[in-house]
Amino acid sequence: MLRTNYVLIDYENVQPADLETLHVPQVHVLLFVGANQTKISVDIVMALQAMEGSGRIVRCSANGPNALDFHIAYYCGEIVTQDKNAFLHIVSRDTGFDPLIAHMKGQKVFAQRVESIAQISFLQAVHAKSPGERVALVLAHFRKGVSRPRSLKTLSSTISAVFRKALSEQEVEAVVAELQKRKAVTVENGKLVYAIEAA
Repeated sequence: MLRTNYVLIDYENVQPADLETLHVPQVHVLLFVGANQTKISVDIVMALQAMEGSGRIVRCSANGPNALDFHIAYYCGEIVTQDKNAFLHIVSRDTGFDPLIAHMKGQKVFAQRVESIAQISFLQAVHAKSPGERVALVLAHFRKGVSRPRSLKTLSSTISAVFRKALSEQEVEAVVAELQKRKAVTVENGKLVYAIEAA
């Protein structure tokens, strides 16, 4: 089952210019604004409207030290209570979120803090179009130390998962072919052998 991605944006800290890149299936966006923030970019509002219910603005109810941060923390708890399969992405340059992220990970919650929307890894996979871009993402996936499939069938399934099942069978086959062409993956005695670091 694919995870639903929740992107919680600290608009006091980050004003993204690429919000439209989040207009993809299974992504929900919450844009948190401070009690005194009275102006939001028209581009931001239009990008949220285009998400047809998957994007919304959450305004802090009052001012105070870290008020917006506490709102984000509250919504993180609410989301994981309702969706055990959630992946939370807090978009903020505020490192104060890092202890919260570490705690959530300790509770087996998928969560990360990024400083920009462009750093959200699943978006890179969704928007990669050329075989070269796709192969680069697959190589990066395996370089993280994850287990490497032993058969071509399992490799194809893994590639499909990396791209959130958005690729056709032919597109997955093209990625496998390019991996073999680069000799990043070879078949020896019916098993796959990897040379990821050299590719």
